[in-house]
Amino acid sequence: MSFQKSGFKGSWKKRSAVAVLSAVVALSAAIPAAASGNVDKLKGELNRLTQQEKAAKQKIEQAHEKINRLTKDREAVNRQIQQLDARIGQAEEQLARLKGQIDQTSQRLAKAKQELAEAEERVAKRDELLKTRVRFMYENGHLSYLEVLFGAKSFSDLLDRIQAIQLIVSQDFDLLEKQKADRDAIARKKSEIEQHLASLNQLKQQASHLKAQLEAEQQRKKALVAQITAAIEETEEIEEEERQRLLALAAERSKLQQQLRNSQNRPRQGSSSRSGGYVGSGIFSWPVPSSRYVSSDFGYRNHPISKTRKFHKGIDIAAPQGTPIVAAESGVVLVAGWSSGYGNTVIIDHGGGVWTLYGHIRQGGIHVSVGQRVERGQTIAEVGSTGNSTGPHLHFEVIVNGNVQSPWNYVR
Repeated sequence: MSFQKSGFKGSWKKRSAVAVLSAVVALSAAIPAAASGNVDKLKGELNRLTQQEKAAKQKIEQAHEKINRLTKDREAVNRQIQQLDARIGQAEEQLARLKGQIDQTSQRLAKAKQELAEAEERVAKRDELLKTRVRFMYENGHLSYLEVLFGAKSFSDLLDRIQAIQLIVSQDFDLLEKQKADRDAIARKKSEIEQHLASLNQLKQQASHLKAQLEAEQQRKKALVAQITAAIEETEEIEEEERQRLLALAAERSKLQQQLRNSQNRPRQGSSSRSGGYVGSGIFSWPVPSSRYVSSDFGYRNHPISKTRKFHKGIDIAAPQGTPIVAAESGVVLVAGWSSGYGNTVIIDHGGGVWTLYGHIRQGGIHVSVGQRVERGQTIAEVGSTGNSTGPHLHFEVIVNGNVQSPWNYVR
């Protein structure tokens, strides 16, 4: 159960609920004890309040269930966003790898182009040289052959010269063919590199497209999280309004019960079981005598369950399950039961609009009942972890005229 801190901004619903709560506390304290003839009327009023409290509790439970459902939905979407983050990271790594491969392949392609140009140039030069030689031999073939033949000193020398001429021409042709083969091999290599580069660029385009799709999906998921968060906040306002209404009804019921007791007991004039004003010292007892470890202080914090920044309206005192909780001050029990997010809860009215709240009490750990008078230091409950809780602790609040106050202003 939570309350709007005085001086903090809130919705008009919360402010109106607090105003109603404060008015009920102030006005009900001024109602005189009813006469015996009004007993039936008081019982009727109490029955009406009981029905209204039942309706308010039902609305609180519905709002709480909706908040839990929306919170789970938001957690599921956030997990999907994390998965998308991982996939985007993988796509970015793939793009980086492909870029490196494309750079290396581009360098290989540039080198192959240069080698091919050089090979084509060699082939062209060799081809031209061979053509020139063949053309010369064709144009001057008879004279040249005759010079070679007549220049021979012997028949053996003649054969050697003829063989040498044939060898030169054959070598020229062989060299030309090898250079053409090298050129063709380089050309094939260049073609293969170009195909590989085209494949890499296609993969890069596909990876970039996938990354863009993942980022777009991530943005849609983030927008969905924002919508769910807005719905949660709206539902929390409704839940808060109903809680304040329930507290107002509890305060009114407490006053009516006191009037009913006065009427039934026919108290003598001038006597009263309760003055309606706060009569304590203003300094409360520590509510968990065996533990002074405060695990979460009063004020803004990152909520341990919703993971959002929220105002913490009390202090959390960590202690083992079942540790005794005592009343910080004497008073009358307003609430003793389940209270949605705070689980099992006790609220004590100390008079004068001063209340204390004890939340997350363990199952079966409430030792007081509504309307019961309790004394300062009396054991009223046991530490637990019911409601929205991550571990055994007491959530302790101080409420003055419907507004939460720092407990450090009251406890020693």
